[in-house]
Amino acid sequence: MYEIEYVEGVADDLKRLRVGQHKRILDSIDKNLKYEPTRQTRNRKILVGLIPPWEYIEPVWELRVGEYRCSMMSTKRHRL
Repeated sequence: MYEIEYVEGVADDLKRLRVGQHKRILDSIDKNLKYEPTRQTRNRKILVGLIPPWEYIEPVWELRVGEYRCSMMSTKRHRL
């Protein structure tokens, strides 16, 4: 199992959404990333050429949740 850590500002971004959207995104993150965060799926892929505005370790991933996109990284050190 992996630990999910959120970067600063995520809570503020989620507060701008309706409660149902907020819950759907958090549930999808938990379901899709807790056990196999680096497995590519229809809704999860590596973003090639993206330079995010935060300190990151390649590769940067995208999780698609309906019309929303969540950017993420995965490192082995988060494995519990």
